Amino acid sequence: MRELDDVLTWTEEPRPDHGISFLGSDGWDFWSYQRLAENAGLMAGALAESGVEPDDVVVSVLPSGPRFVVALFGAMLAGATVSPVAPAAVWHQSGQYNAHLTRVLGVARPKKVVAGANKAGQFADAVAAAGSELISYEDLMANGSPFRTAPSDLALLQLTSGSSGNPRGVRVSRRALSNNMRAIHRWLDLADRPCSAHWMPFHHDMGLIGGLLMPAVHQSDCWSLRPGDFVRDPLAYLRCFGEAGGAEIGTMPNFGLEQVISRVTPERLAGLDFSGWRSVVVGAERLDPVVFEQFTDLLAPFGFRRSALTPAYGLAEATLAVSGLSRLREPRYVRLDQDGRAVVTSDTHGALIGCGTPLGGVDVRIVDESGAPVPEGTVGEIVVSSTSLADGYVSGVADSASLTTFAETVLNTGDAGVVHDGELFPVGRLGDSMKVRGRALFAEDLEVALRELGISGHAVAVLLGTRGTEPVAVAVLEEVPEDMVARVTKLLARLTAGVEIDVVCGPFRTIERTTSGKPRRRTMWRRYLAGELSPLDVGTRG
Repeated sequence: MRELDDVLTWTEEPRPDHGISFLGSDGWDFWSYQRLAENAGLMAGALAESGVEPDDVVVSVLPSGPRFVVALFGAMLAGATVSPVAPAAVWHQSGQYNAHLTRVLGVARPKKVVAGANKAGQFADAVAAAGSELISYEDLMANGSPFRTAPSDLALLQLTSGSSGNPRGVRVSRRALSNNMRAIHRWLDLADRPCSAHWMPFHHDMGLIGGLLMPAVHQSDCWSLRPGDFVRDPLAYLRCFGEAGGAEIGTMPNFGLEQVISRVTPERLAGLDFSGWRSVVVGAERLDPVVFEQFTDLLAPFGFRRSALTPAYGLAEATLAVSGLSRLREPRYVRLDQDGRAVVTSDTHGALIGCGTPLGGVDVRIVDESGAPVPEGTVGEIVVSSTSLADGYVSGVADSASLTTFAETVLNTGDAGVVHDGELFPVGRLGDSMKVRGRALFAEDLEVALRELGISGHAVAVLLGTRGTEPVAVAVLEEVPEDMVARVTKLLARLTAGVEIDVVCGPFRTIERTTSGKPRRRTMWRRYLAGELSPLDVGTRG
């Protein structure tokens, strides 16, 4: 195999016998790498003919699928920088999406915005406001001719919208992307080009790099589902691993494990064999040991090994992966004692999951508020140095509310973590915590505790802050019975030791989330302080 110096190497000699199978309404649709490369070449020619020049930014608002893949690699072959944006389908109100798209395009400033012909009209105002040109995928493919030029040094502009709700453009160079992909390749031992299956959206860094670019660069077979298909029927994803000749590598957030547990019964798994499933990389959000054990208990009778669960930590500013558990090692758990130090535990309740050691070319330190290293086993901020760090944010538009910052060759992640026995245990966002009797309390910890009351992980978000001079913990709940409010209030009052408690109840989608599914805590907190977080059907103070 040729050196992985470019994510486009595979397009030079694309294989006709391997490719990506996309799940559609009519079943699986196989696209060989040869077919994808040929179409990407046509897309490149059409983009160049339309006026795209090297180093221009091209935004794609296409959903995950073959059109997205063709547009992505076509823009790269045209020498452009690609910027994937979440399609409208992930938003439940078109007005909110159009406002989001306007902000995103204001950051990316693309030359062209590629959308499906049936959706293009919805985006016209936002595209015009950014001074960009909207062009449909169908029109481009109808006028393309084979073309390729030298790729841009800036491979990706990853648009991330965190808890503050303000989009940031993360500049990922071709060098950083190649370095991170090499590190992932060595970490997961992908030399034999195993088949993989993925459902995370391509606009998300984990779905884009782990679920699309990694298989494509190696020209390994891949099964690709859209997120909605997985949410509706996780069994379709599990079949990719459990049937003859199935996939061996997968990726998902903790929510994906929960979805499998809640929607799939042992009876539906009859006849499936997961003994060949060698790794499911779990990251993108706080990991829950209880969910890990429940997922293992459900699938173990059908051959699944606990060691296949592969916790990982990363973020877009580091291109993707920072650390990961070594293959064939079972996840380890620690808890934080009263002094905030990590202690190994077998009790899954409230424990932290180890996300392995730093990948090749990555250095991780834990520092205190002054930037000084803390002793091993002590909680502090995760600071990363890496050959795959992004080149910072788009000039002049970094989110001042974000705790994630670049300082020359170092990334201050804004995430709290602890290193124990050389392994990284992420704790939560520093901006989503408060001091209680001298100890840091994290919103993620409280959410994990509330799940033990039977509340789904995606039906609860905890906000922490100060109203006036008094600290307040706010639990935002979706579609829970009224008798749950008193139980939530009582549990939070015990865990927060006297902090004032408010409970906000509402219907599905009361909780505001980023396009990758994380709660927009600070956005909701500002609305809460302004009295705008609605509906406030129930507000109970402890």
